[in-house]
Amino acid sequence: MVLPVRIAAALVLPLVLVGCRAAFRYPVEPYTSERPKQETLLKGMNPFILTNLVSTRVVVEIDWIEGHEPHAKAIEGIKETLREVCPPDKEIVVYLDDEIPLSEWEAASGDFLERAPALAAHLDHLPDVGSGEELIWVLFVPGRDELLGWASQVGVERDDRLSMVSTLFVFPDRIKKQAQLWIGPGRIQRAVAVHELGHELGLVSHPDHQERGNPGHCTEPHCVMAHQRLRGQFYNALPALFAGKIPDAYGDKCRADLETAQRLWHERAATDPGFVDRLGAQREIRELREQACWYGERQRWGEAIDRFKHARGLAEQFRDVAEETALEDDERFLKLYRFCPGD
Repeated sequence: MVLPVRIAAALVLPLVLVGCRAAFRYPVEPYTSERPKQETLLKGMNPFILTNLVSTRVVVEIDWIEGHEPHAKAIEGIKETLREVCPPDKEIVVYLDDEIPLSEWEAASGDFLERAPALAAHLDHLPDVGSGEELIWVLFVPGRDELLGWASQVGVERDDRLSMVSTLFVFPDRIKKQAQLWIGPGRIQRAVAVHELGHELGLVSHPDHQERGNPGHCTEPHCVMAHQRLRGQFYNALPALFAGKIPDAYGDKCRADLETAQRLWHERAATDPGFVDRLGAQREIRELREQACWYGERQRWGEAIDRFKHARGLAEQFRDVAEETALEDDERFLKLYRFCPGD
């Protein structure tokens, strides 16, 4: 009789957990902005990947350090997710490129963010704002601390030109340490890759399901964008134990955000002739802001101020974009502008 009881418990307990899903949600970050929540959502999401209004092609280049190979499940996760969230007619190219000798990684100094530019020679091409193409660089590299992945902009200088490259980091060595029983490294690599891709898409920009004190992470424990704390681990314990399944897809609220943002962008483009031009300007402003900060961090003040002024000029030309990007309220820019020697 013990076995049937266990089977019954295994069948009933998941239903109980689903029914009590609200009890497992993380606390929501209080929303204090005067900006309408819908506008906050659009400000954070990525229209250049999620629509064809500005860019019609997404290229994902995958490089890895020797001994830190990407698992096939991670590559499948990136392909499947992009195919699911992008417009049906967007061209999506995901390809494995270079295995980078471990010696190149060891010759560089600093953490993974500081070492990444030293690997840029392996990047086949750089993003071009006017090309209609979006580039995502995925790097599988040795990890740091307890992190399993990270998403960031990496500055790459080539031919006297600075480009900010959207980069997703995955740390296979740290992931191996997390693998247990039938939850192998491949499943975890997939979940990490899809999670970091979610940051690039701008997921969890809607304040109604942002975890308190952890922006960019979902309050829904079954969503791959959630930070798996104790309550989330408990919620996902049975699928993990009985099926080796962990969250590796976006939850209901994140999917709803994707659909809402895409609908609103297309509605505005259909009724406002200048909307697409303003989107393009918004992208250029963000690129210039990132470049200005990159130069400022390296005390290359002339180049930093040049990008800063160019960004301000565009923001003044497109007034509503100026409100969205809030250049005058950006702490990094105020700090940069204040401490630059001369003007």
